This record gives sequence, C-alpha cells and structure tokens, in this order.
Amino acid sequence: MEGDTATRAQGGISRAPFETLYDTYRPFLRKQAILKFHVPSTDADDLVHDVFATFLSRRSEINDPHAYLLGAICNASRKYWRDDKSAGASPLTDACSASTREAVHDDVARAVMLGATLSRLGATCRDTLYRFHVLGERASAIAASRAKKENYIFRLLNYCRNRAKEIYEGLNDAA
Repeated sequence: MEGDTATRAQGGISRAPFETLYDTYRPFLRKQAILKFHVPSTDADDLVHDVFATFLSRRSEINDPHAYLLGAICNASRKYWRDDKSAGASPLTDACSASTREAVHDDVARAVMLGATLSRLGATCRDTLYRFHVLGERASAIAASRAKKENYIFRLLNYCRNRAKEIYEGLNDAA
C-alpha cells in the first residue's frame, strides 16, 4: 500500500477518471439535491451515492457524464419526494404551513427583485455568475472555455457581483 502511494506521488499512476468525477461532482450534486429540491442533507448524501452507483453500472453507455449525473440527481430527488409523500412530508407543504402571509410576500418580492436585477445585467455577467455560483464551475474552467486567463474571470466575477448589488439596491430604493 505504501509503495502504491509513493508511486502515485511520483506520478506513475494517475487518479482514475471515476475518482476525479466523484471528487468534482459530489459537492455539486449534493448542492442540487439540497438547494433545488430541499432534500435533507443526510438524505442528499445517500442520493448522491446512489447516483454514482448507477453511474458506475452504466458507465460504458454514458457519453456525457455531466448531463447524466445532473439528470440522475434531479430524478433521484424527485423520486425521494414521491416516495416520501406517502409519509405525508413534502418540502412545499412544510414550507407553506410554517410561512406567514408576510413571509410569502417577502419571498415573492425578493424573487421579482432578483429577476429584475439579473435581467439588467449583461449576458456575460449572468452567464459567469450562473456558471460559478449555481453550477459550481471553477474559474479556471470558465476561463478555458472563453480563452481568457483565470484572473480575468475573478475580476469579472467581482465586477458582476458589485454591478448586481448596485442594481438591486437601486431597485430596492425605488420600490
């Protein structure tokens, strides 16, 4: 085992592609299940492991791992709630029963303001912020896809965040 570790450290054996995919996509898939589908974090980990288990069993049939993994976690999260409905739990039911009318109004107003803010940002800012914050892409990957340097992406992210904040505050003051 020590020899294997030493060999890896010397670059003799590279990490298996599955390990790389797992390390790259596990946090992203977990985040999707928790934030988009409101799956509890303990159950989200189980869903992510199930998704990777099915990925391994069908690996030779899959052309686009990103699309497969994203679709699989979405389907697994939906199935989680369909199966759990028999127990009477649903993320929407739980959220609505605890929400006051003012809280719902505030959530809707915030969503409208966010949409108005994003619509006023340029396409480049929207795309960059989405890829970095929602999809969890690294700045280096975004930079490579645009033939730019990583530092440019970091500066662009900073500019876009500041611009979004200015727009949001302007809309908020006008409201």
